[in-house]
Amino acid sequence: MSVTPGIVDRVPDTGGARPVPAALDLEAKHQFSGEELRWRERVRAFTRRRIAPVEDADFEDRHFRCELVRDLGDLGVLGMHLHGYGCAGTGAVSYGLACMELEAGDSAWRTFVSVQGSLAMSAIAKWGSEQQKQQWLPAMAAGRAIGCFGLTEPDGGSDPAAMRTSQPRSAASHPGPGATLSHCPTALKFPVLWVPVSGFSGSDYGLAAC
Repeated sequence: MSVTPGIVDRVPDTGGARPVPAALDLEAKHQFSGEELRWRERVRAFTRRRIAPVEDADFEDRHFRCELVRDLGDLGVLGMHLHGYGCAGTGAVSYGLACMELEAGDSAWRTFVSVQGSLAMSAIAKWGSEQQKQQWLPAMAAGRAIGCFGLTEPDGGSDPAAMRTSQPRSAASHPGPGATLSHCPTALKFPVLWVPVSGFSGSDYGLAAC
């Protein structure tokens, strides 16, 4: 069998079984739109050029390359599924393909993009005030600010119902320490904390982002 990327040129004799097409689209290009494929190729090229050459050394040295955050902002992948506020406004498939290409290069950078866009930025976009959106979303989309996200606790994992950190609904202060914060060592000023809130709309507990 002769195989080149994305193409199967020839298959062995299967004894009369139905033949396999000479050109087999192993990357499923026929499933995606032109825009989705362009995002995939852009992120694939970036990953090969900027991430793959340094991923092993950075893992061994426990090094986070802050300069790549701005580059990811220039690439347009931070909060890329959100609309307005400097975000790319792509569909879910483009976002998924971008994350797949980052994951293929280095899972740490795919995690960064997911926490920045899906956890921190999405929470601000959905529940933040207009002032917070204007202040933080453009900066986070450009990679000028890094959000962190607090949920995981030692005794509850990432189960919000098992959290011990809590916040009274009427309190003006931030919740006490307890949750582990993704991106916390590098985040700039804006944490998104998921905590149980007492006295929430007639129920004992609700969830809030603050």
